[in-house]
Amino acid sequence: MRRLFIAFGYGQPSGATGCAPEASGTLATRLSGVHALHFLGWGSPRTRVTAAQVLVATAAFGNGGKLLRPFCPPGEPRMRGLLDDPEATAAVRRALHRVVTAGRGKPAAVPGCQVFGKTGSVVDALTGRRLGVFAGFTEGLGRDVALVVVVEGASSDRAAALAGKLIRELRKALGGPGQDKKGGRKSP
Repeated sequence: MRRLFIAFGYGQPSGATGCAPEASGTLATRLSGVHALHFLGWGSPRTRVTAAQVLVATAAFGNGGKLLRPFCPPGEPRMRGLLDDPEATAAVRRALHRVVTAGRGKPAAVPGCQVFGKTGSVVDALTGRRLGVFAGFTEGLGRDVALVVVVEGASSDRAAALAGKLIRELRKALGGPGQDKKGGRKSP
């Protein structure tokens, strides 16, 4: 299990280019049993991850398994690894899609594109404040997008709703299915 989390880049800076410096986070030295199962939900008291690390892991399920270094424009992504289990990747994709179609991530759903994601609530290790989180990716916007929305002092429902709003705005800007470039509805 620990090997998988290391492959995602947890416990080390993501290597983001052109962005603000990033903390490395921490990865427990032993991930097994109940601790490992708890971590699979969103995290654990012994493991801390950054939004950029979650973004890398989430995006890999939407881009064919490529673990990319995040970037801030005008940079370009660079590959840092590859998920090597297509069956497991497909199973996670199905689960992420169900979160948005039938689970707590419903507020992130956007007509005209597929949204995949995971909701969660965590506690900020530095401030002790609750954080609502939605991490996900889209297909069908004209350009696929991965995103992590973190809202301080709010629930994961609020983070999912903000993700949905952001995705709708991106759909307008990109002129995705059902939208013209100005955000209006296209005639059928």
